[in-house]
Amino acid sequence: MNRDFALTPSTEFAPAQRVAFAEVNDDFKRICDCELVGPILEAMRKPAALLNVNRQVVFANSAMCELGGVLEREEILGLRLGEVLGCDLALNQIGGCGTYRECRSCGAINAVLASLDGRSVTNSASVEVS
Repeated sequence: MNRDFALTPSTEFAPAQRVAFAEVNDDFKRICDCELVGPILEAMRKPAALLNVNRQVVFANSAMCELGGVLEREEILGLRLGEVLGCDLALNQIGGCGTYRECRSCGAINAVLASLDGRSVTNSASVEVS
């Protein structure tokens, strides 16, 4: 999967800043070393992912990997949810998922932004893929 997103491009909605892949990979390794977090997420039957403050995937369970069509968990590290799920807008905008003006109506990005703000939320989202 392409990881050539700009680290700080312009945006029309959510912040576009990302951390470098090395930092994401360090987070992934710390989670894998934890005795509880990885196994708990893996035991969940529904897709689940842990995101950093820049909305990048730092860990995903097998169900999320399957939903994203990837075989190896490491393939989606550093991506955002829309990129994992193949959203056309996320893959065609230099800032990636959440940075395009149409993203303002996306339930997924709005749920992620609300949770980063400390609010509890449940949203639904549909993803346009080609």
